[in-house]
Amino acid sequence: MTRMSFVRRRVSLLVVALFAAAIVPTFGGVAQAVTSTSFFLSSAPVKVGTTGYKMRMFVSSGFLQISLAKTSTTGHHPTQTHTYTFFPPGALSCNGTTMNCTIDTGTSMANSNRDYGRINETFTHSSKKTVTNKCRNGTILGSTTTAPGALTGLWHLKSFNSFFGDLTNAGAGKIPDKIPATATKSFSNGNTCPTPPPGPTPCSQSLSLNASVSNSSTGTSRGFSASHSLPTGTTFESFGFNEGSATTSPAFISHSIFAFGGPQSSLSAVNTLNSGHVDADWARPYLTGDDRFARTKPVTKTSSKCAAGHHIIAKTALGKVTGDVTAHWNGLGKMPLGNLTDHSKTAPFTPNVSMTKRTKV
Repeated sequence: MTRMSFVRRRVSLLVVALFAAAIVPTFGGVAQAVTSTSFFLSSAPVKVGTTGYKMRMFVSSGFLQISLAKTSTTGHHPTQTHTYTFFPPGALSCNGTTMNCTIDTGTSMANSNRDYGRINETFTHSSKKTVTNKCRNGTILGSTTTAPGALTGLWHLKSFNSFFGDLTNAGAGKIPDKIPATATKSFSNGNTCPTPPPGPTPCSQSLSLNASVSNSSTGTSRGFSASHSLPTGTTFESFGFNEGSATTSPAFISHSIFAFGGPQSSLSAVNTLNSGHVDADWARPYLTGDDRFARTKPVTKTSSKCAAGHHIIAKTALGKVTGDVTAHWNGLGKMPLGNLTDHSKTAPFTPNVSMTKRTKV
């Protein structure tokens, strides 16, 4: 495992499983499972004007997340995502029988710091389907009702990003007037499934590099990671940036780049982990440059059992990265990762740099 503490808020929308199970005492001292019903709504991706981006939205009673994502049409097709998260109390209200809903953020998307606009829409379902949720042993857990349909009404997000500007479906706005979406009702009767016996742990071999820096006083952080399977496997790279909540309140704004399928040679290290190298140019146009890793502290080793009587030996080296790996954000411009040395700075800054190799024996 790595020591990377960089906090990531996802490019794709949050997928939430809203099931609750609890046991409380009742009359006569008999324990009874507590039932619960919850709702959430997720939109289909819709075009954001001619930007090449698509918008998706996820909302529950006190949670709203809007993501703007674009996959490059060139190279290895990396994806860039900008995510806005709010916590509007009671924003979603649904009729459990008809599965029609309303979303109204009221004034919760604005404060004395920033005004992000408002979402005030009505969801009307076109059909609905209910399925019973069961354990493998037949124990009934509850049910899930899904209802596809569409959202109509006011959709307005002030992005505070020069690339997107003011996003709205009013007038000549960039968001469609009608947004396909699905409402979901989750009912839990409080039952739980028996815990299955643990299966064998896969003997996954890999090489990974993680480098990040965070500022606890402002809430900002940026980080880069690269990894691939061993002995063969393509390289995955990502770059994330969280804006400081003190600046972005009442929203939490995060940005991410993900690139898959790069050459395995893009990430390499000597067996001792004294040195390594990572190349990000294959992830153009969103990532460029390359960094070199150098170990600064002794290598640590851990051993864990995996399938068929084997063990995984994980070697981790703390160190530093130097070079010019750079993220290219729409609206934010170029953002170098920077030269970072693990825990070289004192609070509130926290750099974390590590390289880990996992091999099967």
